[in-house]
Amino acid sequence: MTDPHSRNITVVTVFGVLIKDESVLMIRRAKEPYKGLCTVPGGHKLHGESLVQAAVREMREETGLTLINPVLAGMLEVEVDGDGRDFLSLYYRTRICEGSQKESPEGELFWLPWSEVDQTSNLHPAFLALAPYFQQDHLFFSGQTKVNSLGQGTYRLKSFRMQYP
Repeated sequence: MTDPHSRNITVVTVFGVLIKDESVLMIRRAKEPYKGLCTVPGGHKLHGESLVQAAVREMREETGLTLINPVLAGMLEVEVDGDGRDFLSLYYRTRICEGSQKESPEGELFWLPWSEVDQTSNLHPAFLALAPYFQQDHLFFSGQTKVNSLGQGTYRLKSFRMQYP
């Protein structure tokens, strides 16, 4: 029998949290995983790129926009039932971008006002858990979760205030 702890596979995912006025840019995923659910744009870090480069690339590929001066807002360790990998998700937040917004095959884009988060259907459970942390510029969060294939689970989160230069 193989020891389940003998495999060390952690996939790094990065997300861009672009805030404008009192809204956040969202994508309704057109592909698996999480097809049909809405979250912030993001994806896998590629070999050789920095975490920030990965977040900027993913945002540009999915939205046509380039994040300017993104700051690490937080991290979430995720274990998905039935998946042999762990995930480390890093979230980069900014209010500044360049370029023209355009949709990609990844999904439909829309701006979600913070005031409508509780009334919006099909939001990914991770986004719902993290939305309060995204709204405060100097708040950093870290957490862990074990979820099912739909992202449902218990999100254990801690946060603290950060001073950025």
